[in-house]
Amino acid sequence: MFVKLLRSVAIGLIVGAILLVAMPSLRSLNPLSTPQFDSTDETPASYNLAVRRAAPAVVNVYNRGLNTNSHNQLEIRTLDPV
Repeated sequence: MFVKLLRSVAIGLIVGAILLVAMPSLRSLNPLSTPQFDSTDETPASYNLAVRRAAPAVVNVYNRGLNTNSHNQLEIRTLDPV
């Protein structure tokens, strides 16, 4: 089992070295040198529009029914799986 692990590690290192030689763009040591986002955008981040769009799709999966065994007691039942 240890031999299989060492073989996998060796193959991974060899493939990594081949990729670094074949693609020099992967050699960059500072991946954060370019900005990941536009910092000039001052609009606030909000989920308001997404919530308003999804609101009609939200349904209540509980139903209330009167428990006939005990008077004046409500029970909440979920829908049975099909």
